[in-house]
Amino acid sequence: MVAQPSLLSPPWIDADRVEEIAKRAEEVLDGLLGPAEARPSTGPSIYHALVEHRDRYANHGDVRALAPHPALNAQLGRMVSILQGEGFGPNEASFGTAVDRAMARRVDGCPTLARRATELRQIAKDAEAEMERHFSTRWIERLSDATWSASRGGSLFELMSDFPYRDGYLELVQAEAKLLNDPQRIVFGGGGPLPISGLLLASITGAEVVLVDSDAEAAQRSSRLIRGLEARGLMAFGQVEVRHGELAEIPLTEPCSGIVVASLVDTDAKLKLAHRLVASSGPRPPLVLRSAIGMCGRIAYHAIPRDAVIATGLTYGGELVPSNHVVSDLDPLTAQRFDVRTDRSETLLGVVSSSVLNSTELYLSAPGPT
Repeated sequence: MVAQPSLLSPPWIDADRVEEIAKRAEEVLDGLLGPAEARPSTGPSIYHALVEHRDRYANHGDVRALAPHPALNAQLGRMVSILQGEGFGPNEASFGTAVDRAMARRVDGCPTLARRATELRQIAKDAEAEMERHFSTRWIERLSDATWSASRGGSLFELMSDFPYRDGYLELVQAEAKLLNDPQRIVFGGGGPLPISGLLLASITGAEVVLVDSDAEAAQRSSRLIRGLEARGLMAFGQVEVRHGELAEIPLTEPCSGIVVASLVDTDAKLKLAHRLVASSGPRPPLVLRSAIGMCGRIAYHAIPRDAVIATGLTYGGELVPSNHVVSDLDPLTAQRFDVRTDRSETLLGVVSSSVLNSTELYLSAPGPT
């Protein structure tokens, strides 16, 4: 896609640079989602490869279509690398961020690409769920094996050593924990069958953590894993509790230092929870919502509809942002053209590395009636 002159308003924006960004965005999109028009492509896109893999295994009754598999892992790895800004060196961070925004705009403006992006996000979501089931089963078996011991004498972090995204989770959770003031009890929504975030929150802060999940199987697996951790002395008995139910229906009468919600929890559930917090006559803890920026919000996770959350009556308190989405060396007009953030204002609560895909948003409410 070549930028049209009408899109370059105001006219003093560097037209050559804008056109270069648009051209690079189209090239990356070709490899990610495939060309929208009938024209030559550089090769099979990640989207088409994942759809083919899913459909090939979908009818195998004894094989989950998106269970961990070398071919699947390779394509998902390629997708993650793109979202992390692969191919743009330290001196091209601004350019890479602008390319990401241009890709997102192109997807939003093209029904074919938007449909593929939505399907790719569902594939990624299902694959992540399958990966969590896989590692949950592996860790439960490991904890029940009397011969197993971690290399440094046994620790939660060592147990997680074979999980490919462990370090990214740790960095994100450490940053999120700083948003909560000396937490004593944290509710985590959407723990899934492998509640890494909730376990790390408990380990880092020492707080009690309540994991809430609407999926009965996920809650059951999570409970089994925690019992294994407790039996091995890797988690204090009773420090982490699992509850099966809807996040928006959790009791708000219990003491709570903060509610953290996973990015894959449905937007409707997040908004229902926000409404309940505002209407609550009990504690109104800070609400920490994981979100996504740019293409990550199109093909991996759902971006938080900030205006909708604020409309519930909550106050936006700021955000944590991956480093590849905060830049300082784009000229202001080009940055504005591609919605790239160039300042570090009071609403920027912190920056995590580009290995972390999620951004995180903090929302606050006024104290309830006394």
